[in-house]
Amino acid sequence: MREDEELSSLLDWVINYIPSCPTPNIQGSIEKLIEASQKLASQCRLADEMGNKFAKVMKRLLRQKSPECNECFLSIARNAPLPISERVVVLAATNQGKWKIRPEDKVDEEHQLISDSNLVDLAIRTWTERVRECDTQGNLYKEANLHSILYRYAQFNDNYEGSFLAISRMCETDKGLAAFLRYFKKEAISHDGRITLVEDAEKLAQRITTSTLKNEYLWLAELLSEEGNILLIREQAAKLKKTI
Repeated sequence: MREDEELSSLLDWVINYIPSCPTPNIQGSIEKLIEASQKLASQCRLADEMGNKFAKVMKRLLRQKSPECNECFLSIARNAPLPISERVVVLAATNQGKWKIRPEDKVDEEHQLISDSNLVDLAIRTWTERVRECDTQGNLYKEANLHSILYRYAQFNDNYEGSFLAISRMCETDKGLAAFLRYFKKEAISHDGRITLVEDAEKLAQRITTSTLKNEYLWLAELLSEEGNILLIREQAAKLKKTI
C-alpha cells in the first residue's frame, strides 16, 4: 500500500535525523510511534521490516538519555507491538549482559541503552508475559517477526518448553502453520538455525502433509521425515527444553 511505503520512507528519514536533533520530544515521539505501530498491527499490516524500523527509531530516541527514557522504555515493553518491543528489550538486555546466549556483548554502563538493571529485568518479565497471553488468546501467529519472538521467548525463559508448546498450538490451524512455516527457505535450510524451533520432526512433517500447504512445503516435510534429521531434531529439542 502507498500509505505504508510513505510511512516506511518517513521512518528512514527520522532514523537519520534523530542524532542531529538538539531537543527531541522523546516521550511524545515514542507515544506516537507506539500508537502508529499498534494501528498497523491491529490491521495485520506491520510487516517484518516495518517493525524493525519502528524499533530502530525508538532505540535511537532512548539513546538520547533524557530523564523520561526509563519510563518510555517500560512503556515500549508494555505497549508496543511484540516484534517491536522485543527488539528494544533484547538490546537493553544484551547491553547489560542479561541475554544469556551472548553475555560477552555486555557494554560499559554509559553505552547501555538502559542502565537500570531492575528496570530491564521488569521489561523482560513484562514482555514474556505478553507473549504468553498472546499465545493463550491464539493470536501469536499474527505477529510480525514471529520466529524472532519465539526464540526470544525461549531465551528469556531459559528453555524452549514454552516456545515449543506455543508452536504446537499455533500449528493446529492452517493459518498458524503457514505463519510458522513462512520463514523456512529451501535454499537456506541446510544452515538455517530456525530448525531449532522444531520439537518433533515427524509430527510437523505429518501436519504439513495433511494441510492445505502440502504442495508448497512438501520439500520440508520430506526433509523432516529423513531418519537422520528425526534423530537430530529429537536430541536437539531434548537439550533445549532443559536449558539454553
